[in-house]
Amino acid sequence: ASATAVGNAYSLGFVIESDAIGNASISFDNSNNYVTVFYEDQGDIMRKRSSGSSWYSHNYGSGKYPSICTDKSTGTVWTTYTSAPYLLKSENLQSYLSKNTLAEVEAFKRFYYPLQEDSAYLTADLKTFTCDGKSLNFGDTLKTEPLKIDGEVSFGYQIDLNSKTTKEEKKLLSFWFVSGDQRYLIDEVEIDGNDGKNTLERTVNFDPGKPMVGYVQIEFPEQEPYVINIVPENASGALAKSGQTASDKPFIPKNFNLSQNFPNPFNPTTQIVFDLPQDANVNLTVYDLNGNEVANLVNGYKSPGRYHVVFDGRNLASGVYIYRLITGNGISISKKMILVR
Repeated sequence: ASATAVGNAYSLGFVIESDAIGNASISFDNSNNYVTVFYEDQGDIMRKRSSGSSWYSHNYGSGKYPSICTDKSTGTVWTTYTSAPYLLKSENLQSYLSKNTLAEVEAFKRFYYPLQEDSAYLTADLKTFTCDGKSLNFGDTLKTEPLKIDGEVSFGYQIDLNSKTTKEEKKLLSFWFVSGDQRYLIDEVEIDGNDGKNTLERTVNFDPGKPMVGYVQIEFPEQEPYVINIVPENASGALAKSGQTASDKPFIPKNFNLSQNFPNPFNPTTQIVFDLPQDANVNLTVYDLNGNEVANLVNGYKSPGRYHVVFDGRNLASGVYIYRLITGNGISISKKMILVR
């Protein structure tokens, strides 16, 4: 790879040595002169970054469809074999994380529940889940690795709740121990409808009454959320794949859909998710309330799947913006989002 700057213009050249490389997403950050490229290479998500003549590579493990903000070296999403994307943590995404420094936060799963109102949101961040003090990882299928239980064990978990809702009570998720055709409820997480953030820490003693081999499964009793894997920026491929069970087939949505952006309101970045049940030419564009185009996020042919795109509004004024998905199949869906400085 080579990069050359001329004034505010930046040219970037690559020598492709493999047919397995593709889906490149490129950004140039004026604040630090970083050129960052995310791309797929033989089924893995790769990053190349340079602020001069040298390039540095990093492998984040298996994935596809990377997307990075075009004018910022951070703010990246990609997917794996299911509907759950991976969101790369950075200082610019601290508003997502509810922590002061990156060092305080490890990889975790975020459950995002879209609500009808433009400014309403509900998230549950599963920070830890343990059995007798040993950490358990939930793969993309939301199951742990096989677990042997002989007598009473102690399950513990920590979930950070963040909501701005319509004061509704809601059952968010439940943990089950599954062994063959036998199912045992471990615990259920509910929210009482109060706005704000709080941390839920619980310990549950569990004894099935006889020795068993099974796994812990996460289920959603009322509403299926979007699942987002928050990944540290320095995560290795092994960490990105930790606890992951790839399905045999990629996730294919049943319907065309454009989801409410998250977070909303936002400052300055937000994530937009859209679903394609079939091949389509896709255009995803952001407009102001006067109908002026402010950003074109996607424009081209896409295969079936769920796509996650980062929108950066750092150069825009506070206010309401419209983002619109149009496909060659005659689908047009629009939603509002709010940028708050």
